[in-house]
Amino acid sequence: MALCADIRVRLLPSASGAPGPGGALQYANTFLINETIAVDAGSLGFHGSPSTQSEVRNILLTHGHADHIASLPMLLINDYDPQRECMQVWGTDDTLDVLKSHVFNDRVWPDLDRIGTPEAPFARFRQLVPGMPVELEGLRFTPIPVDHTVPTVGFLVEAAGKSLVIGGDSEPTEELWRRARELQGLSGVFLEASFPDREHDLAVASKHLTPTRFAGEVAKLPAGTPMYAVHFKPAHQAEICAELEQLGLSDLCIVEPGKEYTF
Repeated sequence: MALCADIRVRLLPSASGAPGPGGALQYANTFLINETIAVDAGSLGFHGSPSTQSEVRNILLTHGHADHIASLPMLLINDYDPQRECMQVWGTDDTLDVLKSHVFNDRVWPDLDRIGTPEAPFARFRQLVPGMPVELEGLRFTPIPVDHTVPTVGFLVEAAGKSLVIGGDSEPTEELWRRARELQGLSGVFLEASFPDREHDLAVASKHLTPTRFAGEVAKLPAGTPMYAVHFKPAHQAEICAELEQLGLSDLCIVEPGKEYTF
């Protein structure tokens, strides 16, 4: 399959009502890529109509924390149509086990394997193997392990002659950046900054980044790599954004939920 010429990325909004200090708040996480692929499903099942949700046919999960899978049960119910092929949900063995054991367990949500049929399942759950690429709708996704409190991956996303990184939730890590430095046409990195610097100890305990730690990760990438900051804890968003801007990074973008970024 030939790779696409462009990569279009949109962080789906997950908050209603007036924006908070520092812009629109973000409570859960879904990156919509080229309108038909989602990285994570924190907000996709709460966004738009069932028909627009159903344009997405593949969901790749970074890990099983609630802000990354919260809307997946509703999404799969919204999409269900026994007359067509179901969505594919991709995750590592650890993440798929979280879904089976703790979500689709007939307690938090119905066991979709039980109420579906082999001919018309609610979803097909596909294994992601760290380091092994999968090609979906003209893009290549390679999951790379990062350092979080549960097994988590970031993604290398490749099109024809260009590439991106979607970093996932992580404290300072190494393998993802080693692989990123090898990519052709690295055009952007989406990287979290969850807590302000004054919450350094909490960031360490929960294995997230602060702005200062964010800057340390930027230093591991080629100079001038465009950086897209995401995943701010809503209560601290204005403070985090101010600290990021004080870093003086010339190629830093604070991601706006709902805005499409084209590469």
